[in-house]
Amino acid sequence: MRVEILDTDHSITAGVPEVSVSDELYVLDCTPTGLSVLAVARLGEDTQPSAYIRAWGAGRVFYVGLGHDARCLRAEPFRLLAGQGLTWAAGR
Repeated sequence: MRVEILDTDHSITAGVPEVSVSDELYVLDCTPTGLSVLAVARLGEDTQPSAYIRAWGAGRVFYVGLGHDARCLRAEPFRLLAGQGLTWAAGR
């Protein structure tokens, strides 16, 4: 599937390239409110948020729907996205 970065200005996605990965498309049954979608995954006609953020009380939530197997976990774009997302969620 193709992962497309929607917000290239955010610190989480800075320097993360769009990439094709071999991974499972996680399908959301509903569209949660209050999300800032940073990236989407496209597989055929299906498009799903693959990375998003939102506020939760005084905290921060970072979600990434990629990384279901070792091939994806080893991919540098995933590692960069996950690392920057965890740093952002920690408030750094």
